[in-house]
Amino acid sequence: MKWLQFCVSCEQNNVEEWSDALIDAGAATVSVEKDSQQPIFEITPEHKPMWEQVKLIALFTEDFDPLIVQQELAQTIPAAAIAGASWDSFADENWVLKSQKQMQPMQFANKLWVCPSWCEIPDPNAINIILDPEMAFGTGANATTALCLEWIVENMQPGATVVDFGCGSGILGIAALKFGASKVYAIDIDPLCIETSIKNAHNNSISEQQFITLLPDQVAAVNIKADVVVANILANTLKELAPIIASQINPGGKLVMSGILQEQTVAIQQLYSQWFTNFTVQQREDWVLISADAIT
Repeated sequence: MKWLQFCVSCEQNNVEEWSDALIDAGAATVSVEKDSQQPIFEITPEHKPMWEQVKLIALFTEDFDPLIVQQELAQTIPAAAIAGASWDSFADENWVLKSQKQMQPMQFANKLWVCPSWCEIPDPNAINIILDPEMAFGTGANATTALCLEWIVENMQPGATVVDFGCGSGILGIAALKFGASKVYAIDIDPLCIETSIKNAHNNSISEQQFITLLPDQVAAVNIKADVVVANILANTLKELAPIIASQINPGGKLVMSGILQEQTVAIQQLYSQWFTNFTVQQREDWVLISADAIT
């Protein structure tokens, strides 16, 4: 079976309306990708992409006529956008197998391997995390996750209590436990991330007593005081949540933040300097990791 792929550039505020138009025209699926050099994006609780300019990609079965589809779309999408759109065709594939081939084991700081379940573990004597790519963010492929994993590998102290703030897949909390932490509080706004984190912890032989998952409205009842807080979230969220994050760290404890662009570094340091000192910065690609000590 062949598929027809229709790609059109779209401003963020038109995404919902144009996506609906594509579905009404017969698209089997519609996905969204970045369509500019803008390096930062936000994800709202509703998971809507916040790039200013995006690309809508719609798939149609081969029996659709592109000219008829475009005539239907013209009722919603401006003619200039349709004129700049593109059509491609491709044969059906085993997408699961293809994605599995693309996801291979990754090593961090020469001491940790993150391995999909379908791959052979490269070094059984190393510390390994078994983790499959799912909807929740965090496999190690992203520069911000890699920076956090490397910090954990090199700096985690035995017996530490850790908060993984914005836990995504749970990978950072799992890594902290593998490298000596005694307890992790994994916090996320998204129930899907909580579900995925629990699954991944179980797949890595980590108990519920060690790995405690929390939604934001459950955090206050726990009164967390941690030795380390890792927050791999975006800069705007780090700003909004600064007092909450600071309140969860013991005096002298460590804060590790990523999801920060290089040009946002100074503003984040200035904000957090009321609670933290001894800031250090590491950079990979356009992203930085900031670590600091809680003021005693």
